[in-house]
Amino acid sequence: MTTRQSKRHALRIVGIAFLWLAALSTTALAQEAGGNASAHSGAKSFLGLTASIGAPGRLWEGPTDYAFSLRPSGKIRAVMLFAKFTDATKDEKTEDLYARLAPEGTAFFERVSYGKMTLQIDPVHRWIAMDHPSTWPNYNCSRFDSQKNYLAEVIGKAAGSVDFKQYDIVYVVGAQGPGVPNSPTFGAPVGEGIQVNGTEIRHAVTFGNDMRLDRWGWQTLAHETGHIFGLPDLYSFDDSRPYKSIHKYVGFWDLMGFQAVGCEYLAWQKRKLEWLSDRDFFVIAGGKAEVSLASIYAKSGRRAAVVPISATEAYVVEVRSRDGKPESELGVLLYKVSLKGETGHGPIRILPASPDTSGPLLERKFITLYNALYREGLALNDETAHVRIEILGHTDKSFRLRITR
Repeated sequence: MTTRQSKRHALRIVGIAFLWLAALSTTALAQEAGGNASAHSGAKSFLGLTASIGAPGRLWEGPTDYAFSLRPSGKIRAVMLFAKFTDATKDEKTEDLYARLAPEGTAFFERVSYGKMTLQIDPVHRWIAMDHPSTWPNYNCSRFDSQKNYLAEVIGKAAGSVDFKQYDIVYVVGAQGPGVPNSPTFGAPVGEGIQVNGTEIRHAVTFGNDMRLDRWGWQTLAHETGHIFGLPDLYSFDDSRPYKSIHKYVGFWDLMGFQAVGCEYLAWQKRKLEWLSDRDFFVIAGGKAEVSLASIYAKSGRRAAVVPISATEAYVVEVRSRDGKPESELGVLLYKVSLKGETGHGPIRILPASPDTSGPLLERKFITLYNALYREGLALNDETAHVRIEILGHTDKSFRLRITR
């Protein structure tokens, strides 16, 4: 979930206490997607790049450690609780808040996962009275310990009527109040979560005031749930103004960046989420090849091409529409992935076809990078890395590329 603040705090996933550097090794030469595991201990090829997963909880663009994160496969069950602080500033109906978050959020995951994951959210439509105001320091959701304390109070008060053993995720929607401006994700290692009636809650989101803003709502739920599934933030933690600078890396092209018209998950992210597999990618680390790419919305076919340029970086191309509709005009989206880039510091960066153009409608809808798509000719000529990507032609459903490495 992005914000209009000068900077999104680096404790976005407040349950993760550490970030680790990966041990990196060299990549193989030209290969179909995936390839063989590296001979280096603990290293594995991930779309032509190699890195060890490292310690649990790392948010990066290498393979997700699902011993820590929740694997987004099959039916994921969540319960939604509603917490009312003693300083609540507005009288709201829980049904209205659920309707703002859940129906479109669950439909989003059904669509973008190609039906490989369904999110079921069971609401408990009553306000749970909290013992303190929202500004109480032990409810501060920017810190692991105090967010855990807030969640534990809500969960404890609901435990008599909710069987938490049935659920993978707990969503807590806080009443509008001065102490809950944002909606951070909670993640805890095994043994450090919230214990209730013989089960452990390790994955949760505490929704704040921001989910009530225009453009937010179900997108907030989808973004924060993406963190539960192991995805890093793709907007900038380093920029404050203008607002578009915060979204200079991926703009609206991925929901882990800006939440706008047409937001999706990039093909690379969908591989991390295991909704796409190695066979859905074409990886070329040497030579010349021609490849036909279906759009990211198609349920079969190659959805992206990957060109590794080192053990830690690669160019990726996929086919998208700007408004997220499969029937709209398609184009080629080009971006660079780095395993060295951490959450909030540009692990993925879109390389746009043209600079932004002025216009209040585009500015309001997309903020930035709305001219990113390539539709013909040369998309990339990186003489330093010896990578050339050309668009040879297209239909209304696919693009054909020539890639030289």
